[in-house]
Amino acid sequence: MRSELVLGIADGWLSMDGEIIYRAKDLKVGLFKQDAPLQPGT
Repeated sequence: MRSELVLGIADGWLSMDGEIIYRAKDLKVGLFKQDAPLQPGT
């Protein structure tokens, strides 16, 4: 079975108490289209 895959690429950061504590560049994630809504508890 083949499905469409979208590749997301971004930079990101995480801050705590107003100070950046982690920084990342060129994060890559695969984004899939959801066919049906998820039911609570699944």
